[in-house]
Amino acid sequence: MLDHLKEDWRHLKHGEPGQRFKDRYYFSQRRNRSRITFWRVFNIGAGSGIALGGLLMVIAPGPGWLAIFLGLGMLSGELLPVARILDRIEVQLRKLIRWLREAWNNTPVVGKALILLAILTVVAASVYGAYDFLF
Repeated sequence: MLDHLKEDWRHLKHGEPGQRFKDRYYFSQRRNRSRITFWRVFNIGAGSGIALGGLLMVIAPGPGWLAIFLGLGMLSGELLPVARILDRIEVQLRKLIRWLREAWNNTPVVGKALILLAILTVVAASVYGAYDFLF
């Protein structure tokens, strides 16, 4: 079982951006040869559950987006439309990260300090709000 997960991770890690989830889908389909196996049912069931749970966590405090992408990643090995969507999202996120990195590198030190101060303020307010809400 662990070898199966390592092999899937290796394919994702070394895949070409914009193609890696489709490649994972095709690899999974070749490996299973359209059989219904425990792992296919597990990936569809658990992936759907985790993605739906992530939707609930987006509303409530918690790592909602991480759970959504984890669930969709599990589904991408079994459903080609999900794999295509994740490939498009990956390409767009890479463009956004590249733009943010360039903007950060071109920002003066004072601007970087103000941005970090704003982020720390939001994090502190969130922690205080969660603590006040829960206790």
